[in-house]
Amino acid sequence: MSEADDLALFMNNYMNNKINIFNRVKETVNADQVASYYGLHINHNHMAVCPFHSDKTPSMKIDARYYCFACGATGDAIDYVSGLFSIGKKEAAIKIASDFQIPVNEPLSEETIKSINKKKSAYLIKKNKENTQKHFYLIVTEYYHLLRKWESLYSPTSPDEDINSLYVEAEQNIPLIEYIMDCFLEADINERDQIIKIYKGEVNKYEQRIKKYTS
Repeated sequence: MSEADDLALFMNNYMNNKINIFNRVKETVNADQVASYYGLHINHNHMAVCPFHSDKTPSMKIDARYYCFACGATGDAIDYVSGLFSIGKKEAAIKIASDFQIPVNEPLSEETIKSINKKKSAYLIKKNKENTQKHFYLIVTEYYHLLRKWESLYSPTSPDEDINSLYVEAEQNIPLIEYIMDCFLEADINERDQIIKIYKGEVNKYEQRIKKYTS
């Protein structure tokens, strides 16, 4: 066999193996399965917060394939993993095969593994930051509603009536809580971190008040 024939055979085997990897992956898993595996929350309507742009409300429809109504990102399971980890489609197919135990003969390169791990780390940091910010805002809004409840329930009806301490707490804290909520909603993700640092001590106290009066 000539060198040309050897090269042709190698290229033919390479392309067949590449096609087989893609086919095996596509026949085994859907976009929603890989997205869930890599941390995306999908609601009962098959909608999710798109990981490919700064999305605050679910704008991605995802089942066998995915489509984002906001940014236009679309594709199948392999496209999703390729975009999520910023790797080529072949590397994405190999990664899916590895994680879902689909038999293929080709491992990921060290460079691709490093790229995936770096992307994973950045994703986890962002996710933790988002969860912290959600918890902060939840506590602030719950305390605000509690204060409004106290303001309504314990508002004095006559000048001679003893003023309830919960009414006093409401009148003292409602302006600050409204200010925190306004600042938080107008801030970007990094500015919100600064707001949390500034008011962390106060919000911890609010959380204790919520537990005391709602448990």
